[in-house]
Amino acid sequence: MSDLSEVDTSRKCRARSKRSGGPCRNAPILGGTVCRIHGGAAPQTRAAAKARILAAADRAAAQLINFMESPDVPYPVRLAAARDLLDRADLTGKTTVEVSLAPWQEVLQGLASGQPAHVLPPGRDVIEGETA
Repeated sequence: MSDLSEVDTSRKCRARSKRSGGPCRNAPILGGTVCRIHGGAAPQTRAAAKARILAAADRAAAQLINFMESPDVPYPVRLAAARDLLDRADLTGKTTVEVSLAPWQEVLQGLASGQPAHVLPPGRDVIEGETA
């Protein structure tokens, strides 16, 4: 199998139950055709499923680009496609916050020098505060 077109679209395992002979009711692993119980956990099955997903990634990205550029697609869908494409490309916005410890170091140095705890170093203002 080389693409996702061979994966059962109803998302049911292709295996049959040994007891009843009927189809398995479990969902197959992502990109696979069988559930974990019927061989989906095997390394070779997982590798084949991963290969199917990777083979479909270029087509999926192309479809996202088509959605983004089509004037017939509603704006919220176009925006969601753009966000999804950027997310998949690991081009999301900054998610970390940089914190400078310099003001706290100044306060601690002031405490170590014997200044009262309520006195801030010169040039430092309290914006918000809370007392216990």
